[in-house]
Amino acid sequence: MRKIAIVRRNGLGDLLCVFPTIAYLKAQDPQTHITLFVDETNAPLLKYLPRVEEVVVFKKNSSKYWQILKTAWKYRKRKFDLAISAKTSPMKLMNLFLFALGAKKRAAYIEKNWSGLLVNDPIYYDEGQARTIHQSLKVLHLVAPHLKEVPKEYCPIIEVPCKEPGPLSIVLTASTTRVSNHLDVTRYAQLVNRLYAEGIRLEANILALPSDHIRARAIASELTVPYHLHFPKSFAEFMQVLAQADLVFCGDGGAGHIGAAMGKKTIVLFGESRPGEWAPLGPHVKTFYDPIHVNRLSDNQIYQALKAFAQVSVAPINC
Repeated sequence: MRKIAIVRRNGLGDLLCVFPTIAYLKAQDPQTHITLFVDETNAPLLKYLPRVEEVVVFKKNSSKYWQILKTAWKYRKRKFDLAISAKTSPMKLMNLFLFALGAKKRAAYIEKNWSGLLVNDPIYYDEGQARTIHQSLKVLHLVAPHLKEVPKEYCPIIEVPCKEPGPLSIVLTASTTRVSNHLDVTRYAQLVNRLYAEGIRLEANILALPSDHIRARAIASELTVPYHLHFPKSFAEFMQVLAQADLVFCGDGGAGHIGAAMGKKTIVLFGESRPGEWAPLGPHVKTFYDPIHVNRLSDNQIYQALKAFAQVSVAPINC
């Protein structure tokens, strides 16, 4: 039995991008035992994803170096055959973790510096090339460099209960990964209002972190459609709102990635970050991109995509 350690800290979308690699490894050898090291920030998502044999959660600590090394030393006795840093750009701390873990093979993206010497199965990082490859494929290349794209059968699927009958539910998000993904609140609301004005029966569900409550309420104040504000107190509440959606319309962030994995019709606006690297993995995804800010995008183009998705019925993955 092969023992493999994979480490991916931080975001929800980042974690989803690891699962094609897990699926690939399992397809090569179903007996592979995978230990996945994650943060407290993305660990709650694992409940909804295909099971791995073992999950280790890094606890919040004043010294991340101490926490990482302490965890590596604890699991060193497992004698992993392979350890993978699923961070798709060089990171000294992750290279140090792989080395301290004592795996026979250690795979990561590296630069020519001292930390690169700790990795014995590296890919040298080329920033120009990296910008042309999706995050999921970059992780896959650490174990399957021959692949040219992410096989659809390896994309993560989050199964959710069938949506209850009712009006079209559109999820809007006040929270995104960066400010350049924030569409002007008036324009954001007006795009949804136009659908309603054309006779599409719908309701909006606005998701936001508590820190983004002002933006969330500003979006709501511009809507002429029925709406609900959601400030989830738990990850389960956040997932429940997405599970009952028909369409997710948002700036780049976790909601878009999770909605796409649920099989929802998903429209994501990207400012700065490239969809070629970060587009959500899912069967019904449309992205719009501006290298500076999403406020430079065409409202008409976005609206046509919204209208097309609103008018086409797509059954959830497990219905």
